[in-house]
Amino acid sequence: MHRKEITLDLLGYVFRVLKKWKRMIAFAILGAFLCGGLKYYQNDKAYKAYEVQLGEQSENEKISLAEKKEELLSGFSETERQTAENIVELENSLIVQNSYRETAAVSQLDPYGVDRVMFSYTVEANGKAAAICRSYSNSIFEEDAKELIVNASNGKVRSTDIVDLISVSVDDSKDVMEEKTDNRGFFSVCVRGVDKESAENMAAAVEGIIANSQNVVTEELGEHSLSKLGYHYVKGRDEAIISIVNAVDSDISTKYSQIWQLKAQLPEEQMTKLNSYLDMMHLQDENGMVEANDSLPEEVLPAKIDVKWIVIGFLLGIFIACVWEGVLWILGGQVNTKKEFWENVSLRSFGVIADIDEEVKKGTIDRLIHRIQTIGKTKLSEEEEYQMMLADIKLLAAEENIQKIYLTGTEGVTAPDCMERIKEDLQNCGIEIVFGDSVLSSSKSMCDMAECDATIIVEYIGKSKYKNVFSELSVCEKHNVNVLGSILID
Repeated sequence: MHRKEITLDLLGYVFRVLKKWKRMIAFAILGAFLCGGLKYYQNDKAYKAYEVQLGEQSENEKISLAEKKEELLSGFSETERQTAENIVELENSLIVQNSYRETAAVSQLDPYGVDRVMFSYTVEANGKAAAICRSYSNSIFEEDAKELIVNASNGKVRSTDIVDLISVSVDDSKDVMEEKTDNRGFFSVCVRGVDKESAENMAAAVEGIIANSQNVVTEELGEHSLSKLGYHYVKGRDEAIISIVNAVDSDISTKYSQIWQLKAQLPEEQMTKLNSYLDMMHLQDENGMVEANDSLPEEVLPAKIDVKWIVIGFLLGIFIACVWEGVLWILGGQVNTKKEFWENVSLRSFGVIADIDEEVKKGTIDRLIHRIQTIGKTKLSEEEEYQMMLADIKLLAAEENIQKIYLTGTEGVTAPDCMERIKEDLQNCGIEIVFGDSVLSSSKSMCDMAECDATIIVEYIGKSKYKNVFSELSVCEKHNVNVLGSILID
């Protein structure tokens, strides 16, 4: 009547997992939280340890870079030492130039769209006109003057940028008639800014510096007249800026090439020592000091939420949920699907009835999964399936002249709405229906079953256990109970 070895329906397992999607999402969220949280904790712990190491190293004794060089370059031959000194000199120059290239205002400008203001002056004097022009030019680049220009730019440029951003052209030529007397001079000023506002503000500051310098220049070089000739704003290509940037880039490239050529002349062991020293040159402080302990810990970034580990945890949670369902599927011993039940239990199948309470709980996703599960199968409405089941029972009862049927199962038949309808419809056809608990746990059920002509087994998918079903069928077989078939409630 039944099989001792259970055959499992693998496709049914897939749909079982899908139907447990709420549990799967719960496992996935838990996995994402745990993996993401643990990874964050691990990274935070590593970063705190890194900070402690840095703090300990900051307290280490410092030595001058010169002392470190002598320590590292010991063992070099005279020729190797001279080569190393040349490399160090070039590296020092590169550090300065690279810093300039990264931070100088000219490096931030678009050389084809430079904002600049240009204006010029003429000087008339009884001799020394050219010297007076140069004196005005020099006044712009004095330290106090540079500070005024930087303030006028609202901090957009630095004092070291002034020489690059402001150019003065002094015309030392004279008319033929005045060649000996040097009575007339001319100089022009070009002021560049990082934008139009800074260019105009800096130009105004330069005009003020020139005007304020007139008394000093008069005392030094004598009486003269200073006249402003023109003033205009221009934005566009600036050959001077292009030349400065190109010259710096070309010089940097040349120095790198020279360093590579010189390094090629050193043995590998000496070059390794030298590279260690060159690395330290980039770590020296403003006083030329470096840590006595040159072993730096590997950099660790501050802890942050790692999306990768959250995704891994999410997927791991889904995997664990699937494995968990698989273990229950294989080892749980419960009735998983109608196909599996009828393959393992040799009973006539009257049909499957949907549990009304469970159907009410189903949402859109559950209905979609059910629709996918029934693709390619003959689709009958629930009412049609019910009527076919009812007709099958009535026909079989008529064939065997059965008047009273006992409905029982391992989980008991507590007369849910669907079973009450079966009872009512069959009684209208002259067939009495009696509900009862499992014959495995109730002596009354045994008595009730003995008073009936036949028995129908009612089991629940996902709830009834095969071992109990087989035990119940063994009891029926032992007492020669006429088991007509089975009804499954899903």
